[in-house]
Amino acid sequence: MTKKFNAAKSLFNSTDNAPVESREQTVLTPEWLLDAIRAVAPIGLDPCTTPENPTGAGAYYFLPRWNGLEERWDYGVIEQDSIVYVNPPYDSLKLWLKKCEGEAFHGTKIYLLAPFRPQRKWFVDYTKGCTVASLAPFPFVGHKSAFPAPLCLVCYNLPVPNLGKYLTGVWNVH
Repeated sequence: MTKKFNAAKSLFNSTDNAPVESREQTVLTPEWLLDAIRAVAPIGLDPCTTPENPTGAGAYYFLPRWNGLEERWDYGVIEQDSIVYVNPPYDSLKLWLKKCEGEAFHGTKIYLLAPFRPQRKWFVDYTKGCTVASLAPFPFVGHKSAFPAPLCLVCYNLPVPNLGKYLTGVWNVH
């Protein structure tokens, strides 16, 4: 575990020597991606954010105080013309994908930024009927190096936004 942590710490050029169990795992979305999403529709809800919320969402649930997995995401919470943007904790990605699938079934429009895991049955199951855009490597806010795994933007009931040079492929999941 220490070896993995040191490798990840090195990739992110971190100076934090805290043990992995107590280390903050927040990664904030880069502004270029938020701008591309906002060009499609305003972000009405960020269900798993922090007080440093860069999305400018009209509504939000701060982790860990409120668990966005247990809260409503429907249009009683957000304005009719807005969308939900999700950059979840990746250690619980399966749960967030399941939540997005359930909310999207009822018509909620969602963009979810996540590690690209097409080899996992649960990833395919919870993204069926969606468009998945694979992304070129990029660093998150406050990090010098790119994230160490392939990322994607899952589009539930929404088109792929203009991702420019970062778009590397588009899949319709069946």
